[in-house]
Amino acid sequence: MSHTKIYLTALLLSLHTILPATAANPPQTTSSVSPKPQQAANNPLLNYAQTLNERGAEYLATGRANLALDNWKEAHKIYTKIRDKQGIIGTEINQAQALQSLGFYHQSLLSLRSVDTRLQKEPNSPLKVKGLLSLGNALRSLNLLDARSGTATQGISLGAKETLERALTIAKTTDDPAMIDRIKLSLANTLQLMGESQIQPAMDTYRDVIATGAPLPKVQAKINLYRLESARQISPNTAEFIAEVSKELEVIPPSNSTVNAYINLAETVKKYQASNLVDRDSVMAVSKLLTTAIGQARTIKYSRGEAESIGALGSLYQMTGQNKEAQKLTQQGLLIAESLPAPDLAYRLQWQLGKILTITSPDNPTAAISAYRQAVSNLKSLRNDLNSSDADLQFSFRDSVEPVYRELVALLLKDDEKTLVPNLEAARDLMESLQVAELENFLRQGCLDTYTVQLDKIDRSATIVYPIVLPDRVAVITSAPKQPLRYYSRPISETDLEETINKLRTKIEDPEFTPEKEQAFKKQSKRIYDLVLAPAVTDLQRTNTKTLVFVLDGILRNIPMSVLYDGNKYLVENYNLALTPGLQLVPPQNLLDRGRSQAFLGGISEARQGFPSLPGVQPELNSISKLIPSQKLLNGDFNQNQVSTNLIASSSPIVHLATHGQFSSKPEDTFILTWDKKLDLNQLNNLLQSRNNQPNKAIDLLVLSACQTAAGDNRATLGLAGVAIRARAKSTIASLWSVSDDATGVLMSNLYQNLAAQKLGKAESLKTAQLSLIQNPKYRAPFFWAPFVLVGNWQ
Repeated sequence: MSHTKIYLTALLLSLHTILPATAANPPQTTSSVSPKPQQAANNPLLNYAQTLNERGAEYLATGRANLALDNWKEAHKIYTKIRDKQGIIGTEINQAQALQSLGFYHQSLLSLRSVDTRLQKEPNSPLKVKGLLSLGNALRSLNLLDARSGTATQGISLGAKETLERALTIAKTTDDPAMIDRIKLSLANTLQLMGESQIQPAMDTYRDVIATGAPLPKVQAKINLYRLESARQISPNTAEFIAEVSKELEVIPPSNSTVNAYINLAETVKKYQASNLVDRDSVMAVSKLLTTAIGQARTIKYSRGEAESIGALGSLYQMTGQNKEAQKLTQQGLLIAESLPAPDLAYRLQWQLGKILTITSPDNPTAAISAYRQAVSNLKSLRNDLNSSDADLQFSFRDSVEPVYRELVALLLKDDEKTLVPNLEAARDLMESLQVAELENFLRQGCLDTYTVQLDKIDRSATIVYPIVLPDRVAVITSAPKQPLRYYSRPISETDLEETINKLRTKIEDPEFTPEKEQAFKKQSKRIYDLVLAPAVTDLQRTNTKTLVFVLDGILRNIPMSVLYDGNKYLVENYNLALTPGLQLVPPQNLLDRGRSQAFLGGISEARQGFPSLPGVQPELNSISKLIPSQKLLNGDFNQNQVSTNLIASSSPIVHLATHGQFSSKPEDTFILTWDKKLDLNQLNNLLQSRNNQPNKAIDLLVLSACQTAAGDNRATLGLAGVAIRARAKSTIASLWSVSDDATGVLMSNLYQNLAAQKLGKAESLKTAQLSLIQNPKYRAPFFWAPFVLVGNWQ
């Protein structure tokens, strides 16, 4: 056994002998708002409300946010009854903080909306500053970082940055340096989430707190600055830094904040210095931080902090290969987390336990699967807030949520014939749930509309295809009406798959299609076909499948399935094709009445706002208007005001927008261009949803004919799915890259002829239109016909 393992084993035994110290330093309760007592004579109700308020503060400080919330709700009722305005606002802010501690950031935001409206009418005061700080924290947790993030559409006037700057301005007029420190820390945390352009201002703000702040905020700023510097490989010597910060923390009275600081430092070192955690001294330094955190948490009865620090220590044991000890610690931390309850912490510990059990019991995955399923269950209970985490430990969706689903799917799809078939439905449902969770995270919106869909009642000739990207293979589940689920997999590493997809994407976007390039393209495309679809051909023929609906995963979203080549034909030549983020997100069937269809047309043909001209737009819209009765806004008429007024008033089931636009993995970078401004995802959503709130005006087909996915953004198609979901259109047709005007005009003309005259379904109409380009020697390169995809209902 190595020296490191011996040390950690001894440490594990010592944990059981850490005794709570005498409560010489009671928990800090400064995180809650204490409404100022009325100046009236003794009032039993007021006294009771104040007692409830103080009790709530104590509960929050010790990590029992659910009990804090109950007390503050009761206090709020009393303050409302006696019309104590300051008490009402204070307890609403406190409730919002408790909700944030429980991980319910969206519910917190709902409460803070009304607080924000009332605070704007209030004179400057400490209570107003506190309210703005809480609001800023909630907005940051929801990634509504600035006005550009579309926070106005969330019912809040500004983003986190502006809200915190407003709080700081007012706080500087008061004699409260502690509050100023807290606001500066929160502002720096916000700035560092806003991208590279704001990293330097974030660092400068942290340094400002380090230079002038009180001991605790000074330490917090140092840790956060260290995290930023570590991510950029410019951090100071790790051992020296830990020693310096530990010495400063030792003289600060124990509190939930100091416990969190110890955990934050330990987790940051583990995250960014993992390659250095190989020697005894490094491991001892991190374990000492966590041991101290455990001791302080027990001293002040901060149960959440105790659970989190014990779980973090279990993770450290796992990193050093001591999985049995890691399992004991993780289970110990989980027991505390579940008793609080703290579902946002519990799911992380259940996930950690599942990973450990996968290693310790590789031949018997039952226990690991159970742990993972509990983690997923907790994630579903937090579906409003999957984008959020503790303010000091912000992790991305891809790091903290997506792997839980994916690792469980990998366990369920282990090649064991005895367990595989019963697990297919569970694996399929998990991938559906992951798609929904990912879109909710992207949209910063919980609880998307979902539908109970039976495929045989939608389309008996369709097969749903779920390709799942796993570390060592592509696994595929297919679902056909009245057929058992089918499963197959093909070995390939994620790295090889990504390289293959990226090479194919580069070739797709090349308009030159010489015989040599065509041969290379088809060879690359067939490799993806063999991975994703070749094993299913017999089943597809047997079930007489005419339409393939893909629920794409990961890097596979970056290419249109229409280009997959079977050795003789492209996939679009054999099947109608559609995409959906998940079958439960496919809106119920609502076929166009093609005998009476009307269209709302809008677009820009002239160069505008730095974007080049689109000379084919005007002929495109003219061609459509000859096929379908239409209302048209072109160039100067296609401005925000005209679009808002006319689109809301229109009852046309088809909305066709031919203008520059972009799909991105960032909602604020997903937009369409009008004559006078860009409409981002939230603004576009406001326009389209106002239509869909009226059943007789619901949008059946949304066409975006000149948009493209953001260059270099591997998750840009989230933007396309986001537009489709937020618009609540039954179906959306869009282009994934900019195509020549002539080719687009030909395709759109054929599409609307098919919809209007031939009365084909949407997927079949698009297929026929794409075939018209493939059969034209001028446009046979996939560059011209492949970017057009259908998302949603394909009929």
